[in-house]
Amino acid sequence: MRGLYITNWNLNDSASGVAKKINNQIKLFENELGEMQIYDGNSYHMTGSQKKFNKFLDFVRLSGIHKVNLMYRNLLKNPKLIESIDYVYIRKALITPTVVSVLKDIKQIHPNIKILMEIPTYPYDKEIRWFDCVSLMLDKKARKSVSGIIDRIVTFSDDNCIFGVPTIQISNGINYDEIKMRTPLTHEGINLIAVALFSPWHGYDRIIEGMHIERDVVEENNIVLHLIGNGRILNKYKSMVNENHLGAHVIFHGPEYGEVLDNSYNVADIALDSMGRHRSGVFYNSSLKGKEYCAKGIPSISGVKTELDFNNDAYFYCRVPADDTPVSMKKIIDFYHAVYDKASPLSVGEDIRNRTKSQFEFSAAMRPIIDYLHEAE
Repeated sequence: MRGLYITNWNLNDSASGVAKKINNQIKLFENELGEMQIYDGNSYHMTGSQKKFNKFLDFVRLSGIHKVNLMYRNLLKNPKLIESIDYVYIRKALITPTVVSVLKDIKQIHPNIKILMEIPTYPYDKEIRWFDCVSLMLDKKARKSVSGIIDRIVTFSDDNCIFGVPTIQISNGINYDEIKMRTPLTHEGINLIAVALFSPWHGYDRIIEGMHIERDVVEENNIVLHLIGNGRILNKYKSMVNENHLGAHVIFHGPEYGEVLDNSYNVADIALDSMGRHRSGVFYNSSLKGKEYCAKGIPSISGVKTELDFNNDAYFYCRVPADDTPVSMKKIIDFYHAVYDKASPLSVGEDIRNRTKSQFEFSAAMRPIIDYLHEAE
């Protein structure tokens, strides 16, 4: 089969985790199905007048819509490409009426083509900030028309149908061979680690608030929270730490990569997945970061239901309520002892990695998509 991958991401951005994931998807499609054409943020270059207009649109937060519309319209200038492909895989960034219109035209040019759209987070309306309200308004209008045009929506949620379109439910997957398991280093106390581009739905304010309320537990057990990354909510976290005098127990590292990040993982005892997904209306989530924690061999805590909730043997996973209550430090201590009292950190890490690899290895996670496309041949 011959495919076309559409995304507005720059796939040459080596620092982007999303670009890395998309490139891995493309490699898998090529290995399993055959040749794949790529249409990304580098595939369409605006004219001089379009660039000037786009600069004006930046002031009113409409430049992204303009770029997406131009990208999709440009596809129709190459009908021979459309006729030569068997399926289209789209990583959704924005649905507009223009996008739907172009996809409808593609179906008319090639009625047997299969169109799949991956939605990384669903539902996502509450994640859109107020100054992007026009984008959300257009998205809400356009999504009403995708049924009958898009054949399947690929989702990391547990929804069977989205926007009137049947779904293919998958887990976020990673290449375990590309992620080095941690080498646990001896240290005092209990180190918690969270690696993210911090946003409200990460909810680490719940951890900081819990540390403030149960300061005696934190000090007695020398609990230290390591926040690695930056993001729009980071200043709020820093203010909470300063106001509650928790500077000795919360360390802000900034972004880390490569060996520096590996060293931070080596002294981590428990990793924190998202604690506030309920704030954006998400109550089931398959996070990429959660899979990386598994590959690293680190026990984790989540505030949203994940695949591990259905694994009775997942002793290395703990879930806290999906609400805004402070996270109990006593619960974290109990979890820590339940994991580490019977085995060494190295044995725990190897066991977590081995138990989760067959489920979250990239090729296994993507298998439902490959199987669907094979059946459509």
